[in-house]
Amino acid sequence: NACDWVDCLFIPEGLFIAGYVMVGINYLLILVGSILLFNHRKKKIILLAQPFFLTLILLGSAVDTTSIIFMSRDSRNYTRRELDNGCAAFVWLLTLGQMLTTATLVAKIYRVKRVTSQMRPGATNIAKKTKVTTKDVAGFIVGGVLI
Repeated sequence: NACDWVDCLFIPEGLFIAGYVMVGINYLLILVGSILLFNHRKKKIILLAQPFFLTLILLGSAVDTTSIIFMSRDSRNYTRRELDNGCAAFVWLLTLGQMLTTATLVAKIYRVKRVTSQMRPGATNIAKKTKVTTKDVAGFIVGGVLI
């Protein structure tokens, strides 16, 4: 063990506890958001926001939050192999969660741009209705996660 011959400085246990509490709060907010999304899924505002994309944002947030658990470890309680696996899991989960959330937000911004591009400044009437489906913008999400 490297700490036998080097004076190791470990993260105080109170910080681990605070981190886990914040992870728990984040999971709770994701759960509450998911329940609210499910309960109000038929309302017009939710339908316009495309519940599928809102679900992906919540999923990306959950994956991102999970990465914190793997990074909050040290050699006091875990073997070197477990720490190495935790570091790899941290990177993958953080990247996947961030890309899923970001790609979904980019797809939603593209959707808004497509809908609002039909409206010209100074026009007296709103241009034809534009419908942008999930299928129309799914490429952003798939591409973002795969890259």
